[in-house]
Amino acid sequence: MNDEKWAEVSNMIEEKFDVIDHGKEDLDPGELEYYEFESPLGTTRIERTVRPKLIDRKMHAAARIGAEGREERIYSKDETVGFMQVFVYSIETEEWIEAEAGKNLFE
Repeated sequence: MNDEKWAEVSNMIEEKFDVIDHGKEDLDPGELEYYEFESPLGTTRIERTVRPKLIDRKMHAAARIGAEGREERIYSKDETVGFMQVFVYSIETEEWIEAEAGKNLFE
């Protein structure tokens, strides 16, 4: 999801719904931005995660006994990848459950 589309979604949330919480969290690497609000589905949370694009993975290993292997991840310095997830709060289980695709939150 690009920045323009996320701006449209966040403006729509702020206009149509009662926002309970909004914030950003730093990830390693990347950033997560979220909105919690009341919708027709109940208490809803929309998260947008933006991370640098993963270019390559390199495995470093040794054939010695007791040696540990490690994975090196190489990220792009200028390209990012963004995606959005929608969760609905379940009162029974007191957990966030990922919403099913196809339900329209903005009706």
